[in-house]
Parts: sequence; structure tokens; C-alpha cells
Amino acid sequence: MQPNIVIWNDGGDRADLRWVGTEGGWIGETNWSLLNATGDVPFEMLHYGVENGDSWVPGEVNTSIRPEWFYHPGEDTKVKTLPQLMDTWYNSVGRNATFLLNFPIMPNGLIHPNDEKAALDLAAAVKEAFAENLVKNAKAEASDTRGNSRKFRASNAIDEKNDTFWATDDEVKTASLTIDFSKPTTFNRFLAQEYIRLGQRVKALQLKRRLTETGRNWQKQQPSGINESCDSQRLRPQSYVSILPIRKRVR
Repeated sequence: MQPNIVIWNDGGDRADLRWVGTEGGWIGETNWSLLNATGDVPFEMLHYGVENGDSWVPGEVNTSIRPEWFYHPGEDTKVKTLPQLMDTWYNSVGRNATFLLNFPIMPNGLIHPNDEKAALDLAAAVKEAFAENLVKNAKAEASDTRGNSRKFRASNAIDEKNDTFWATDDEVKTASLTIDFSKPTTFNRFLAQEYIRLGQRVKALQLKRRLTETGRNWQKQQPSGINESCDSQRLRPQSYVSILPIRKRVR
């Protein structure tokens, strides 16, 4: 048996991954990586997970790069376009799920060149979209820091390291992180992640921008509206906006 593999199953004994209830290429906008260890798993649980579940069973979004799962020459011109594939990527990976893309194999055992090109274009587009991290040189401040410790300071949230994180004291249920770019900055994507080794705990996220350089008024930034659900990874594409500092509010 191959070591470190993951097994897909959501019926009977829970495995490592679950189906998300559809092969359309998306998962629920609220996606908890938990299920209960026993009991039936209806569509709502498959698609959204179980917030207080007792078993770690993340969702796997599976879909085909063509209309069907098996190869048909008549579908050689029906391969999903780059916008379609990017939409699937945002609605799977961007919603805290893994992404499994099916390639129908031709009778000669190869992937059709059209399918290959579409997949390579997707990889290049994702790489280009996230080539620049705009918060890399920004400053971060938090409304609360766990034990006032440098180990959990606000800057950990933007230091590009997977083993550091910002945290609040246990009794704090709602907190904000303010990121200051020092000058108006334009961006069109926002990525928020949790330190997942401690589990999935952030329940909602709100993104705001400050309206003036010296003012105290903050405006909610769409589409990340008030009380929007948040996953262990939340990635939002949106229209380009030019902002001063932004404030992320989590609960």
C-alpha cells in the first residue's frame, strides 16, 4: 500500500476525504472540514460540512475538464475554458476544499492536447494571479494578542510563514487585524488562512477599507460582507479596489 495516501469515503466508516454532493465543480460557501464519525451524511453535510463535527473529513471537489467523464471525440471542442476552470478553482480551493480534475483518456492512453493545454493555462493563470503579495511589506496591528506575546503578534499573519500565526486570548470571540500599506494600494484578491494544525475555528470574516488617510470611518468591502462565513482557507476574487489600510474582522 502506498504510504501517506488519503482515502475517499463518506458513507459508513469515515475516511480521509468526502464527496461534496455534486460534480459541478464547487463546494458550499461555508465549508467546514468536519463530519460526525457515525450517522447518515445528507447533501447539506457533504456540501457544507459539520461545524461541530468530531471527525476531520475535508471536502474534495471533483469535476471533469469535459462534459463527460470518459473520452468522446465529439467533446474535443467542448473542453472547459480558462474562465470556467478559474471559477472552479476559486469555488473549490478558494473555499477550503481540494480540487480533483478529471481528464478523459483517449484510446491511445494519452490526454488530448486540448485538455492538456487547458490544464497548463489554468496553472499559469493561478501562478500569475498570486505572483505578488501586496502585504509583504505592510504593517499589521491587532485589537488583541494572546498573552501580549510576540509569539502570537499581528505581524505573524502576513509574514508568509506556515508555522507562525496571530492569535487572541481564549475569551476573545471577535477581533480585528488592521493592515497598513502606508499608501493607497490597489488589489483584486484577498486570501485568509487559519493555522490549521489547531483546527478550524474562525466562523466569519468581514473585510473593510478606511475611507480617508486620516479619518476613522471604515467601509465594508464587497463581496466580503458582514458575517460572511469563513473557512480554514478563504480566497475571494473581486473587482479592483484602491485602498488605504484594510481591516479584517474575524469571529
